[in-house]
Amino acid sequence: MTKVSLVDLTLNEWSVGNGSIHIPATIPGEIHMHLLNAGIINDPYYRDNYVKYRWIAKDEWTYECTFAVDEHGQNSSFYLLADGLDTVATIKVNGNIIGNVDNQFRQHIIAVPFHSIHPSADNLLQITFHSAIRYAEEKAREYPYVVPDGFAPEQHGERNRNFIRKEQCSFSWDWGPCFATCGIYKPIRLLALVNAVHIVECSPVVYDQDDHYFLVKVHTKLLANGVQKSTLSISVGQKNASLDVE
Repeated sequence: MTKVSLVDLTLNEWSVGNGSIHIPATIPGEIHMHLLNAGIINDPYYRDNYVKYRWIAKDEWTYECTFAVDEHGQNSSFYLLADGLDTVATIKVNGNIIGNVDNQFRQHIIAVPFHSIHPSADNLLQITFHSAIRYAEEKAREYPYVVPDGFAPEQHGERNRNFIRKEQCSFSWDWGPCFATCGIYKPIRLLALVNAVHIVECSPVVYDQDDHYFLVKVHTKLLANGVQKSTLSISVGQKNASLDVE
């Protein structure tokens, strides 16, 4: 049997909380938006609310949803494909840690062990976002040298933005306030493979050769289960190319 199943978890019913607050969440989204929609906070852009609400960025927030999977054998492979997590997070499935991330600017492909999945019941996905402010502060403290971070007190922001792979202006900029927010800001999906290959990324790069010719290089990322060898085919206009992948 060959099977590829790609479930869009973005469409599931999500919630987010910090222990004392538990509210619905819409994905893609971020924590300030969810708190505003739930009536927990007022407009964060009003006057000095961006300072008043700094507690949000210094807390931990756990997003969670339940999902079901079709019946799969023990030879199945499961992957969580998270296109955008902002930023420092621990991911669990049914209470089991399956990954830790700390980079807002990349797609995360996280293997989900088969023993973590309940084939005949609902599964609980939890993504706990740790404070980006506290994370950057800790990394700066661990570093043996003092590194200038461009901090400007009059912006009422936070320090050590250069110690985290996160949008730098979220720690404040001359044109924008500091929110240092967190959340699932791009689609998130669950991939299941049985004796199959799935292309999770394809990036063509075109190089000019002269007035009549150009070179196309294609970078791909594949996930496979139970397949020892396959053929990758690419077509550009009337030109075709193929490559055996093992």
